[in-house]
Amino acid sequence: MDLVIRASAVDLLGDLATTQARLQVVGGLEFPTDAISPESWLLAWTRAEDDKSRARLLRCTPAYPTVRVEEELILCIGNSALQNGAAHALEHYGSRRALPRLREVVRLSKDYDPWTIWNVVLALGALRDEASILELKRMALEQEGEVRGMAIRALAEIGSSDAESALLDVFRAGASFKRAAAALILCGRNSAVSVVLDHVRNLPQGQKTLCDILGRLTWGRGHRAGEYFTHIDDELIVGYLVDYQPATERERWDLMRGIERIDGPAIRRLMRSFLQKAGTPEDASLREDDKYKVSAHCRTELALRGDEFAIPYVLDAELEYPEPIVARLTYYLQNFPRAVVAKELRRRLPIPADIRVAKHLLELIGHYGDHDDVALLERYERSEQASVADAAHASRVHLTDPMRIPDGWRLR
Repeated sequence: MDLVIRASAVDLLGDLATTQARLQVVGGLEFPTDAISPESWLLAWTRAEDDKSRARLLRCTPAYPTVRVEEELILCIGNSALQNGAAHALEHYGSRRALPRLREVVRLSKDYDPWTIWNVVLALGALRDEASILELKRMALEQEGEVRGMAIRALAEIGSSDAESALLDVFRAGASFKRAAAALILCGRNSAVSVVLDHVRNLPQGQKTLCDILGRLTWGRGHRAGEYFTHIDDELIVGYLVDYQPATERERWDLMRGIERIDGPAIRRLMRSFLQKAGTPEDASLREDDKYKVSAHCRTELALRGDEFAIPYVLDAELEYPEPIVARLTYYLQNFPRAVVAKELRRRLPIPADIRVAKHLLELIGHYGDHDDVALLERYERSEQASVADAAHASRVHLTDPMRIPDGWRLR
């Protein structure tokens, strides 16, 4: 099975799905979707022997659909063994043709087993189906637990003014207060955010509660570093949290987890203010065992956002290591404009008395510099320190390589 996946042997996709289903292999096919064409997937689909094999195939649908693929997926809606995987794929494809069938399944469901309709409900939200708002509102008010949470999440993702009104009714009814509050914030508009803030201001620990609410913004979807909500009005949120002083490490983590999911001017200002406290007694600890600080977390978050304010702090932190790894540095610097990084590297080069730091700055010039840096590197090649001269030489050779692809080149 491993060889089939490594070789992207798409002709054996159906056999692979059947074998994994029989052996009850944990996880999905992990087959590279770029290698799967609609035709090869349909061939494997028609050859599948049972729903267990087809459920495996739903975890590796083609990178792009055809009408036939879309039709096969829509036919799966209503089959409790397949509809979750099919709904996820249809959501990914943006298939509005599937909406009538998705609505029907939600409307006719009796037991609302969250594990069979989870992605069906979420797909209605991701596809911005305003026709399902009333049904989702009913679910949010009448159901409980995960089913209620799914309906609330779907309303938040629809995000229209009607969906916001439905969420306000759910919020005022006291149904899943924190999830409903997070959903209103996820709508993004000032009107929705204001309702939540007006409520938490009257609570004994309002700022702590707001951090807990913000941590639920990705409920049902998960969160990956580098992904942010950019549509949320963050000025009101930061205005309320700016003077918050968490008392424990757990509360500080809740604050970080809350603000790291949003990106906006006010959130960045708050993170910069935390970053500026690096190396001072005001820099609070997030993990006492390894001395991980709030400033370090904000430095990473700003680096992932490509905020130029963080460039000097990233270099300072990474160059403190006894043997900085250039690959690690380039990872943290990859989201910044190359020209800005190169400018900061040039500014630092004449200064370091530490040979080790000079060596690594020269190595980075090879990654971020341009032909204008050749003369600078040639000067350092004449250094009496062999490690410095070698680093300068390697960077100059890289920048002057005639086979090097020019900056800004793109395949069209």
